[in-house]
Amino acid sequence: MRFVGSSQRKIDIELRERAGEPISEIVLNSREIEFLVTHAKCGDLLEVSRGKSGEKRMPQLLPAGKNDPVSLMSEELMRGGPHHVYLHAVNCVRDLL
Repeated sequence: MRFVGSSQRKIDIELRERAGEPISEIVLNSREIEFLVTHAKCGDLLEVSRGKSGEKRMPQLLPAGKNDPVSLMSEELMRGGPHHVYLHAVNCVRDLL
């Protein structure tokens, strides 16, 4: 996919399907720095790092969110706030969850 920024600069986005977590990795590249977030191999953690090409990275481990349907629905409902239409729609599909 390609987007165009406000300065008319092109922004390319590439999506690749891989086995594992729903979103297992995101890499953001600027002209000089690469930002990387991946699921750590040692559990429910995210490994976050940034660095220049050829530079040694110092990754940090941060807690990852849960991907089970109950946790995801809870997060979505918290964002719904006082919107009764959203809550009514969730009640309609509750049996499908």
